[in-house]
Amino acid sequence: MFNSLKSKSEKDIIDKLAAEAKNKTLQEVLHNFSVFTPRQNITRFLNRYEMFKKILPHHGSIFECGVYIVTGKQIGRAHV
Repeated sequence: MFNSLKSKSEKDIIDKLAAEAKNKTLQEVLHNFSVFTPRQNITRFLNRYEMFKKILPHHGSIFECGVYIVTGKQIGRAHV
């Protein structure tokens, strides 16, 4: 997933983080996930969370329309 979207320096950083995570327990990695997660992924997660909060008061089912890379921008609601 990261290969086509990152520069060489970003790939190197991700590889270093992955190597460091291998030396930690799963509990340590999950507890400190922001240390092992690229900034762009945290931003994407927070953006989706904020969109989800905006649609909580609406009744219906949540759906997301997108393709492989295009995600989150087409989030909406459907009445079932």
